[in-house]
Formats: sequence, structure tokens, C-alpha cells
Amino acid sequence: MNFHNGGLTPMEQMIREDKKKLRLRKKLMLGARGQNRSLYLLAFFLPMAVLELCYITFQVFPFGNDSLLVLDLNAQYIYYYEGFRDAILGDGSLIYSWSRTLGGETFGLNAYYMGSPFMLVYLLFPKTLITEALLTTALLRTGCAALSFAYYLKTTRGGETNRILIVSMMYALMTYMVMQQMDPMWLDAVIGLPLIMLGVERLIQENKFLLYTSVLAAVFISNFYIGYMVAIFTAVYFLYAYFTTCTFGKGNAVRFLKKGLLFAFFSVLAAGIAAFMLIPAYHSLTLGKMDFSSPNFTPKAKFKFVDVIPKLLFGAYDTCRPEGLPTLFTGTLTLILLPLYFTNRNINIRKKILSAAVLFFLFMSMNISTLDLAWHGFQNPNWLNYRYSFIACAFMLVMAYDAFHNVRGGYTVASVARASLLVLAMILFTDFQGYEYVDARITVWGGLLILLLYFSFVAFDAYRQGARSRVVTGVLLGFVCAELYANGITTLVRVDQDVVFSSRDTYRDFVDQSLPAAEWLKEYDDGFYRSEKTYMRCVNDPFAFGMKGISHSSSTLNRDGINYIKKLGYPVGAHWTEYSSPVLSTDAILGIKYVFQKNETNNGLNLIHQEGDIFIYENPHAMPLCFPVSPLYEGYDAELDTDNPFDIQNAMLSAMAGSEEILPFYTPVDSEKISVDYENIQTKAYAQGYTKYYSEISDQNCHIEFRVSGVEGKTLYAAFPTDYARKVNLWLNGEYFDTYLTNNDNDGIIPLGQYGEDESATLLLGLPLKSQGGSEEVFLKEKLFYAFDSELFEQYFAPMREAVSNFTQKSTTRFSMDITASAGDILYLSIPYEPGWHMTADGEDVEVCRTGDGLIGITLLEGTHSYTLRFLPDYFVYSCILSAASLLLLVGLVLLERRFKRRGAGLPSLRALAEAGAAENPDQLTAVERPADLPDLAEGGETDEQSRRAYEILFTARPDASPPADSADSGRKDSEPMPVQPHSGDPEAEPDGGDRPQTSGETGETGDDGDEKEPE
Repeated sequence: MNFHNGGLTPMEQMIREDKKKLRLRKKLMLGARGQNRSLYLLAFFLPMAVLELCYITFQVFPFGNDSLLVLDLNAQYIYYYEGFRDAILGDGSLIYSWSRTLGGETFGLNAYYMGSPFMLVYLLFPKTLITEALLTTALLRTGCAALSFAYYLKTTRGGETNRILIVSMMYALMTYMVMQQMDPMWLDAVIGLPLIMLGVERLIQENKFLLYTSVLAAVFISNFYIGYMVAIFTAVYFLYAYFTTCTFGKGNAVRFLKKGLLFAFFSVLAAGIAAFMLIPAYHSLTLGKMDFSSPNFTPKAKFKFVDVIPKLLFGAYDTCRPEGLPTLFTGTLTLILLPLYFTNRNINIRKKILSAAVLFFLFMSMNISTLDLAWHGFQNPNWLNYRYSFIACAFMLVMAYDAFHNVRGGYTVASVARASLLVLAMILFTDFQGYEYVDARITVWGGLLILLLYFSFVAFDAYRQGARSRVVTGVLLGFVCAELYANGITTLVRVDQDVVFSSRDTYRDFVDQSLPAAEWLKEYDDGFYRSEKTYMRCVNDPFAFGMKGISHSSSTLNRDGINYIKKLGYPVGAHWTEYSSPVLSTDAILGIKYVFQKNETNNGLNLIHQEGDIFIYENPHAMPLCFPVSPLYEGYDAELDTDNPFDIQNAMLSAMAGSEEILPFYTPVDSEKISVDYENIQTKAYAQGYTKYYSEISDQNCHIEFRVSGVEGKTLYAAFPTDYARKVNLWLNGEYFDTYLTNNDNDGIIPLGQYGEDESATLLLGLPLKSQGGSEEVFLKEKLFYAFDSELFEQYFAPMREAVSNFTQKSTTRFSMDITASAGDILYLSIPYEPGWHMTADGEDVEVCRTGDGLIGITLLEGTHSYTLRFLPDYFVYSCILSAASLLLLVGLVLLERRFKRRGAGLPSLRALAEAGAAENPDQLTAVERPADLPDLAEGGETDEQSRRAYEILFTARPDASPPADSADSGRKDSEPMPVQPHSGDPEAEPDGGDRPQTSGETGETGDDGDEKEPE
């Protein structure tokens, strides 16, 4: 018996050693988890704190009166978020809204603006704090972006905590993130991108698919548009990740094909899971968005590459307008580390070449117009170009970290000096070029100071070869936070100068002023009707008040609805509609029953209530949502060729009434009753029938004044249709009324009011002065003044109104009613046509068709019948089924994979794990070989001696089944492995002068060529 081992047999001794290792392993794991937890907590909260400090400095509420509301976030998204709250917490719907132009599906709105899980934050805040909910989501997205990037780096490369934090901070606070808080729905993809990259690598290396599939599906769901761009890069990254790790030899082509098919399958599966968003979004786009622009696919360079250099530098914001260049600043440190990546001796040449190729592809995509169009879904972006530039930023930061992480033996002080000189040349070139948008005090002089500081720390780190670098990188982290804060506040100020942030009060005061009136109206009349306002903050105001209106703006537009609104004489644009003033007849047939105004008027409406400063008027002629009309209505405008909105309405109303003759609902005012006066105006006639009115003396008051005598019992209206719009200011009876002829669109009909025979209305068209941004000119072809006969309207339309009884709204998308119709009558519904509307008559399905006006309509049965109307598109049902099936398939594959693992060889023993992970140095273990939650010994003293000893015990191989050596036979045999020699953080203390084997996160050569044995 061997007494040197306490009388234990070799097997008992091995069991005792295994138990000892198990205790050490558990202790080590707990320490590693605590270390990782600290890393991830800092990665999440530190960038949030820096961004909040930027907002505090910018005086965002509650530290001032500013807000994050700017551009479309101010005019569109904040209102959609109000509608989302109403859909969940109120009586709205997630699939249809009556607050957009005459009503429409919300699949496109949800898929583009409101698919993010951060939308749930808006449900936690009261309506009065919705701007604070917006601020909260901005901070959360920033923290999640850094956390995601930190997790990717820690899992795939490991490394010192501070180094990971530095690069993650630069990712979360790059200029793209700070600036694009104005388009928050795009930023979920910034969070998901690192996890998708990690998922691709796991799919290639380990055939693990859950992370890749689930995160890609989540990105598709959050925003299909940016998700499409991420999908393009994912395909590129798959090729990159595969060829940086693959081995070239027999069977490689087959392996590539298998991995490619696996990648394609799970990419399609991710799209299938998101089908409930993607398919309805596609149908939404077919309603008009796909015709929004006519792009030119001829390839051309969009900019000179040297002109992008300033956009890589500190504080160089140009604009978010169409002429803007890519947003690429991630930090000055990135610019130093990128050259070090390509000169780093620890990174293999194949990886460098492939990285350069990917970077070249991304930059060429931004430069070549055709490629740029492809990235943007083959549509020209409307402002905010290069919306995928965050992908290039992410890839540059990954390269920067690879260089930064591989400092030991990777680069020297001389290398850092050469890289810094290159950055210095970029700064001096920018100063020499004298770009207008570059503030030399910030970008040049500030950039030089920042470069000097970074050079000092990076050079010192290179001199020490990363040894005991915790203090150095800790101080460097502080400088990075300071630079990102300074760049963040600079970006906010420059954006404010460019497009102006709205104050919190401009939104909150407006909503709070009108909301009580909207709530009173809901209690006063709980039926279905439309209501509108003659004053506005933005055209999406109806969402904030839960009003069923016709004003709306979005990128997911319905072209039929906009065209119909324009035909009726309301102001419209390419993707927006606006209610500016009440017009009795058109308001009536559209069911606009109530109108909010801020002044008392005599425009034919009845005042029913005043709530604060808001006057609520009722249109006595309002029609229900649907009513029977003559079959003459279909095709009434087939031979109508006019821009006169009054002629169009006469033709339409006459056809509805069943008259083959045009009835005089609107009659022109006699020219004798109209007089015109000019102030500082000259005229010039054009062959097309237009007359140009322009100032005789520039920068002096110039206007055209019309005086119109009243027509007893009739309401007067005016219109000035033109194809050459120039903004003018309207003054009615001496009081400012509104702007007119703006945005190169016809602004429709102007109500003048009701007047007696001895009264008159004055309408003044003021030409804005050039010194005030105006043109001092206007082009007019027809000057139309008409009077509306409300008695004639009632004579024909009262029977149609009475033909509809028991009209009931059962839900947002379901109605029931009884309709009495004559033979051949058709049902007019003021609802833009789109697939998904279904109607039944006495329980039998009735075909729903598209009318010539782009509305939905049906042919009615003669007599009185009960009808139901509901909205539920078949494509939405099928897409939900596809999503459910795809999700079940993914769950099934995950369960199947786990079942096969359990039926395999079983979990390896602790000894087998130790022997499989044995290496000459614990640092040699790759992310695949070593558990991800074990700490990295290369962190320059972050682990204590006990942890090092644990590594030595855990990962030191010993001869299998060999008895322990005693004092008489202690010599090591040649076949036995060399014990691990733990390093102290000093590269010169390592075996062989510090030339340690390189991990797959550093060079990939050891893992690439397949010579090293990998654990099974």
C-alpha cells in the first residue's frame, strides 16, 4: 500500500481530486458570474447615465422645458404612441384606426413605427407624461445597445472588463444613436445586430440556431424596414464569419453548402415567425407607398470618399436633410485602433483581408447610388440618408476591439504613433478643406486634444503590452465617456440648429387645451361620427384626442384616400391630408358632424358648447358613415375634366341624388358682386392662362384684396386652384385666417361665411416678403367664389340620411345597420378601399368592391335589409397562422435538439472536461473550449492567486489511469504533459519569451487550420 497517499487506492485518490476540483470549479464559476454581472450592469447603466447627462445639459424636461420632439418624432410618432395607448388601454384597435385619413388599417403603422417591445413603456406612464415615456425609452434603448455589444464581445472574444466597456460605450453613444433618437423605431435593430452576429457565429461553429432565429425575428417584428437592411448584412456576415474560421481542404465545399442551407433555413424561419408583421406590412405598402417615389437606378457616385473623412471625426454633424452624408462617428479611439487592426501581428491575414472586403462593401454601398437604393428597399429615403450606416459603425468597432484586445504581442508604441499620425492627418485635412458644417474649435482643436490624450494612454498600454492595464483602461474609459458626452451634446445642439427641437410645452399645452373638449364630446354623443378642428399643431392631432378625423400623415399611406380628399377640395400633400376649414357639403357626406374652433363663426354650423377657449360646432347636414345613393354615382366623373372643386362637387352630389342634370348645389357669385384691390402689385400674363402677381417694390407690403357681397341664405366659399403654388397669408374680414398654397399643393376651399344682401366679406391674399422667407409672388389661374345652397342639399340628401336606421358600432371594426334602398342603389361608404372589408345582408355575404373614387361600395338589395360591416383581412389571418406554425416549429426543433443531447453520451465527467480543456496556458482556451462565464486570465491582475491556482488544477492534464508518483519515482516521463505555468501578467514571465499560442478571438490560425484538437 502506498502510504504517501494516505492509504488511498489510485481510484479513491482520483475521486478525491475530482471532488476537490468540483469545489474549486463552483467557486470559480461563482466569481466569474459576479464579474460578468458587474460588466453587464455597467454596460447597461453607464451609457444611460452619459446620455441622460447630455439631456440634462440640453435642458430636457424636468431639467428644463425642452423635449426630444423633433421632425417626424414631433409630427408623427408621438401621436401614433398616443393611438397605441388608446388601442390597448382605451376603446381603439390594433388593426384599424379612424384617426387617419377617413380610416385605414394600422398594420403598416404597427410594423414600421410601433413593433418595438419598448412600446410597452408607454403603457406604464399616464397620458400626461407621454414625453417622459419617450425619454425613458431613449435611455433604455441606449443601455440595451451597449449591453448587447458587451455580451457579444465577452462571449466571442473575452477580455478585460474595461476594454469591453470602452468599445460598448462607443457603440451605444455613437452619433447615429444620439441623432436617430428622432427615429426610435430604427434603434431596436442597433440592439439586435450584435446578437445576430453572435447567432451567426454559433450557427456556423456549433450548429446552434435559437439565438440567431429569435433575434432576427425580433428585429423583423420591431421594424421591417431596418430589419430588411440587417438581413442584407446578415448574409454578408455569414460569408465573413464562415471564411474566417473554415479550413480549406477536402469536403469544404460540402460543408459550406450545408452551413449555407442551415443559415438560409433559419433565416426564412425567422421571417416566418415575423410573418404576422411582415405580410400585413407588405399589403399596407401596396396601398400607395410603393409609388411614393420614382428612383433612378443608374449607378453614380453620391459623394467623394474624402468628403466622408469629417463624418468620422469628433463633433462633425452636417445635416439630416437630403444632402447629408453618412453618420459614422463612433469615437476618436476607433480611428486609432482601426489601423492597428491591420498591423496587429496576432490577427491572421485572412481575417484582415475579409474584414477589409466587408468594410469596402459597406462604404461602396453608401457611395454608389444603385446599391444605396437597394439597401433602402429601392425607394429614395425622404431625409435622413444612409439609414444603415450603424452597420458600418458596428463592424468598425468589432475590428477596433480585436486590435485593442490583442495588445500583447500585437502592436508596439511605434504602431500606435503611426496610427495616431494618420488620424492627425485626417483632422488637418478637414481643417484645410474648410467644410462649412465643421466647427474648427470643436472638430479640429478639440479633436487634436482628444487625439493626444488617447495616444498617450494607448501608447502606454502598448508599451506595457497590456500588463496590469486595469488602471490604465479605467482612466481611458473615463476619457471615452467624456468624449462621448461632449459629442452627444454637440450633436443635440447642431440638430436643434438644423431642424429645431420642440419644447415640451408646445405639445403638452396644446393637448391639454383641447383634450377636455374631446372628452366632453364623447360623453355628449356616444355614436359613430367624425370630428375635426380648424386649428392644429400637426396633422396627426386626431390620434392625441381619440378623434375620428381626416387629417393624417405617415409613410404608410393609402393613395386612394388622399386622392379622394383632394378631389373634395381639402388640402393634401404627397403623404398627408389636412382639415383646415369646414365646408358644409363635403363635411356632410364624410360624416364630419362636429368641428372644434377657437373663434365664433357664421359658416353655417350650429354652436352647441364652449369648453374653455374651444367652441364646438355641429354640422346639421352630416350624413352617417354609409348611405344609399343612385347608381349614377358610379362613373360620374368619367368625362369630368376640371380642377374646379365646386364643379366636381356639383357633379358628385347630383349623381348621388340620381339627377342626370347637374344640380346647382354650388353657384358662382356674380362678378358684379366681386371687387379687387391691389397693394404694391404688378401682373404678368402667361400663355397657360396663369397670371403672375408680384411685388412692384421688394420688401414692402404687397397684397391682393377681394370684396364679395353676400348672397342671402347661402354660405360663401372661395378657391384658387393652381399648379404653381406660392405661399400666401389669408386675412378674412381683417383678421388673420391661415396660410394658403403651401408645399406645392392645392390647399382647397376657403369658407368665407354667411352674409346678407347688404353685407360683404373681405379676403386678403398677402404675399410674404423675401426678407421673411417669402417669394413676393403668386400664380393664379382661376379666382373662384361660390355660394352653397343648403336647402337644396337637404331636399335631396335628407331621404338618404333617413334610409339608414339602427346604425350601431359594435367595435372599432364592426358595424350593423338597417338600410332601405331602391332597385339598383349602391351603398356609399366614406371609407378608402383596401382588402379586408366584409359585408353581409341578412346574414348572406355581399361582394365588396372598389368604387371609382377609391372607396368601398356594394350594390344594395331592394327594400329594407339588415347589414353588417366588419374589417378583418384574410392575409392577416393567414399570416398569424404562419407565424404560429413557424414559432411552433422553432420550439419543436429546440426540444428535439435537447432530447438528442440527453440521449447522447451523457454529460462528460469533471475529469474529462478538465482533460479536454487542458492547454499550456489557460488563456489559450477559446470561447468554445472554455465556459463563457469563466474569467479571463489575460486581464492584467484582475484574478487573484487563488483563482490562478484553480485554473492550474482544473486545466492541467494528467496521464489517464496512471498511479500518483511517489518520492522514489518522481521523474516526469516524456509522454506526460508539461504542467501549466500560470503567468503573472508580465509578458516576459511567460514561457518562450511570451510567444504564447493565439486564441481564435485573436488570430484564428490555431483554430483555423484544424491542427489543434477541439473538444467534442
